[in-house]
Amino acid sequence: DWSSVGFYSDGKNYKTGAYAANSNLSAVSGTIDLSKVAKGTRLFLKLRGAFETEYFYDRIGVSLSEDGGKNFSKVYSRTGKSNGTIVDYADLSQYAGKSVELRLELKSDGAISGKGWSLSELSVVSEETTPMRRPAPEL
Repeated sequence: DWSSVGFYSDGKNYKTGAYAANSNLSAVSGTIDLSKVAKGTRLFLKLRGAFETEYFYDRIGVSLSEDGGKNFSKVYSRTGKSNGTIVDYADLSQYAGKSVELRLELKSDGAISGKGWSLSELSVVSEETTPMRRPAPEL
């Protein structure tokens, strides 16, 4: 179950749609149980989708919480345009063996708005299940 401010499902994608200036949109997942995943396992968050934000000033991101949603740590952040659908990854290895909540975010400044963020896939995968060579780059 997700609690959401500004994200919605159109039946195929989970998205924000076009957003206004000064937006602070978010969606928080229920608990994701990674407690049975052995510590040291390489885990990744796989994101498939598209985004368009004002470059540099507006951002999409994903944060994780280990304390029931009291504090979140950023694991993924992008700005600008994806120029179509992309597949991207964020390293979640430090969360193996834990239970977490995941928060999707879109934050904008007071100027230019954009078309927003649309996700067709959001999943946790291990190195054994994905042919990934490197984690997503930091901004």
